[in-house]
Amino acid sequence: MISTCNKNITLQSNENKSLVMGRIEKANPATLNPCHKESDLTYKCLDDNNYDRDKCLKAMENYQLCKSFWGFVRTQRRREGKYPLLPPEEERDEIKKYYIDAFLSAKR
Repeated sequence: MISTCNKNITLQSNENKSLVMGRIEKANPATLNPCHKESDLTYKCLDDNNYDRDKCLKAMENYQLCKSFWGFVRTQRRREGKYPLLPPEEERDEIKKYYIDAFLSAKR
């Protein structure tokens, strides 16, 4: 306890503090980007084919479709008031099943 101006202030010990100061944990890229795998496949294809985009059209289309889908999911979840807008990795398979029909009908 510290006494200043007749006020008692209790200081917390380091054990009780929940914040880690000065250190930010690096997140798994797949956690932040649901299309991380598709992105890696696209870059690998480009690397393997001397950046000839014509040889990697399928990989690039797959990546664009993935980004479009997850953008659609974010928009729908925002409209529905569901947060976080991008669900955690362990819930993404279930989310895909839930939103895929709506996404495909919106693309037509």
